[in-house]
Parts: sequence; C-alpha cells; structure tokens
Amino acid sequence: MIVVINRIPVKPDFAQRIEQGFAKNAPGLKGMTGFQGFRLLRPAPSNPSSPPDKVEQPYIVYVAWDTEDDYQAYVKSDQFKESHSNMADLADAFSGPPSLEMYEVAQEVDAPSADIPKPDGPQADNRRQT
Repeated sequence: MIVVINRIPVKPDFAQRIEQGFAKNAPGLKGMTGFQGFRLLRPAPSNPSSPPDKVEQPYIVYVAWDTEDDYQAYVKSDQFKESHSNMADLADAFSGPPSLEMYEVAQEVDAPSADIPKPDGPQADNRRQT
C-alpha cells in the first residue's frame, strides 16, 4: 500500500472554504482503481507543535492507494483534473506551496471492527463505516 501525504498551508480565513471543497470533491475518489481511503486532517487547536505566534499549521491530506501506479493513474485522470480545476480561484487561500510526500506502509494495525463504538452526533455520518 502507498500513502500520499499532501501538507497544505491554509490561511485561517480560508479553512472553511478549503474543507467544503474537499467535501465536494473527495467522494469522486471512490471510483478510482486502487483507492483505499481518504482523510483530511485539520490542525487541532491544542496542537502542541503550534508555534507561540499562532502561525497557521498545514492541513494534511492523507490518501491511501494499492500501488503507486494506481496513484499515478489518478493524477492523470479526468477526476483529478476536475477536482483541481478551481485552484486558481483559491490562490489567496494558501500561505505557501504544498508539500507532497509518498510512503510505503511498513506496518499496520487495524482496530477490530466489532470493538469500534458506533459514533453519535453530527460527525457520525462522516466516519468510514467498516
């Protein structure tokens, strides 16, 4: 399995707009060959690594693929082009360039699905069902 991490430095005033964009486009990944999962991570307010001057922390985009070839096929796909087509409109949203990293999974431990509590509240619909 390959995990692609994209660190995106987002200005705080644009956080909601960025999250809405991902909410709109991320479901399109489900139909891509080799797609295993997507997570958009926002900086936690109590992040211990946050600098004292409150400089924004990056959003982290985590996408898992079966193989690097599957990821590369996605990057060349119409789905990728469509989901990134509004980037020019968001130029002011970023405080710097994104940083893309790729990893091979060396170890993985999953929680037994029977032991995972059922989520309650508004975030229940956003959790991946197993």
